[in-house]
This record gives sequence, C-alpha cells and structure tokens, in this order.
Amino acid sequence: NKHELLPLRQERDNINNYMKIQQFRFNNKFQYSFDVEEELLDKYMVPRMVIQPLVENAIMHGLERKVEGGWVRITAYVTEKRFVIQVIDNGVGMSEERLELLNRTMKMNPVNQSISQDKNHSGIALININKRLKLKFGNQFGIMLSSTPDIRTVTEVVLPLLLNRK
Repeated sequence: NKHELLPLRQERDNINNYMKIQQFRFNNKFQYSFDVEEELLDKYMVPRMVIQPLVENAIMHGLERKVEGGWVRITAYVTEKRFVIQVIDNGVGMSEERLELLNRTMKMNPVNQSISQDKNHSGIALININKRLKLKFGNQFGIMLSSTPDIRTVTEVVLPLLLNRK
C-alpha cells in the first residue's frame, strides 16, 4: 500500500489531533510536546500508525494512574543509517522484570514473538508494532524500551532512513 508510509509531519498532525482529544478527556492533566527539528518533519517517512499507539500506551499505562504533573514528549534524531523516534513519559513506569520480558520478546524473530496476556493487555500493542517493523524492514529495526519506575519510560522506535521523495 503506497499510503503505508507518510511524512513525519503528517504523523505529527495525527498525533496532535489525538492529543487534543486526550487533553479534553483528562482535563489537561498532563503536558504534551513534539520536539522534533523542523527539517526532519518533511525529510523522512514513517510507517502509518506506529507512533500514535505508543503515545496511547504512554497515557494508558504510564500517565492515567499518575495523580498530576505527567507529561509525554516525542523526540527524533538521525544517525548514519537510522531514524530514531522516542516517546518519553514520566508516568508510573514498569518493573525491571516486565521491562526485561518485553525487550527480550521484541528482540526475537518476529515469527516467534508473543507475550503472555495479563489483565491490562500490557505489551500487546508494542509487540504488534514491533513485529510489523521487523517484518517490513528487518530484525535490526523495531522497538526498544527503557524504564525507571515513577521517573521515566522511553519507547524508542528504530527505523531505516526512509527519505521523502516528494
């Protein structure tokens, strides 16, 4: 599908619209920022519906249970061969055991990736997005997580450099 990839600017606009709804829903309980250099927004393409579900995860699993002072921040940077997008939140985080399980699962061959479902369905969206990225671009790409409970969770999406040819 030619519309499977879109410029980062368009994905940012989709996320901004999603966040307006969330800000209304949660009565501006948390802050949101999209801190990406302007030139990257039109230069690089990203797979559709990869970043927004990660923002949703940050809200559902990180910020919903936080009383106040929560924030979600999206950043991006480029290396020689990769385009890295980070979704960072200061929510409740996750245990070291959960973090290790998720990262170990996401490093596996996508065909073998699955995770035990718990009552919160925690990790299913991450695993599905990660599978999609690995199957499309190769095993060196995908999602990596880091988390310190009650301080910060970083969800890092590692993509190939997909230049916008328009």
